[in-house]
Amino acid sequence: MKLVMAQEMQNIDKLATEEYGIPGIVLMDQAAKAVADTVLREENFSDGSTGNIVILCGKGNNGGDGFGAARYLQNAGMQVEVFLINATLEDIKGDAAIEANMLCKAGISIKSIIKEEALSAVKHACLRADVIVDAMLGTGFKGELKGLYKSVCHMVNSLDKVIVAVDIPTGVDADLGTRAEDAIWADTTVTMALPKTGLLLYPGKENVGELVLADIGMPEKLLASCDSKKYLVTADDIAQMLPI
Repeated sequence: MKLVMAQEMQNIDKLATEEYGIPGIVLMDQAAKAVADTVLREENFSDGSTGNIVILCGKGNNGGDGFGAARYLQNAGMQVEVFLINATLEDIKGDAAIEANMLCKAGISIKSIIKEEALSAVKHACLRADVIVDAMLGTGFKGELKGLYKSVCHMVNSLDKVIVAVDIPTGVDADLGTRAEDAIWADTTVTMALPKTGLLLYPGKENVGELVLADIGMPEKLLASCDSKKYLVTADDIAQMLPI
């Protein structure tokens, strides 16, 4: 299985839209459904009981996946609260804005958190939650967490809650596997289409938890044509090399 750097994944996304004719919002919505399915499996809400889910979103595509996941989780009967960290609704652009608009029309308000004083509302919601979804910062993150992101991550990590990260835990470098102080410690990470190298390199690998690879509808031909020369060797790969 191929491994990709963040830029390589961005190139694949662009080709999927421009050469294969797959709208970005379709890929995003498939990613959102994969996240929702993982959350439902994580807590096994199969008895139809209502669960409390808190989704923490950023303004970018990672947040867009979170907005979409909230809609699917609401459809599954969950009680969902969504917080937009360090941004307002006006800051959201592109496909993420489409997902945010659909979510609001579905009856779930997106609470914007732009001041430290408002973090108490986020903490109270997280304390009630069965699962916290981290959809704040994705594969474009580099360096150290600052401001509200750092405060929210520190708070979430201090709670004894199940955490599901979208694509990569906030604060982990998707290329190098380095991690910022207070990077999210996820129980499960749902990554899209292909694994990113940073998910498998220490120390960031420790923050990933169980790694779930989600099929979001990328054509196999496109994934196979990726220029990446990095591979994840699996048990199946080894089995094929052994003599019968």
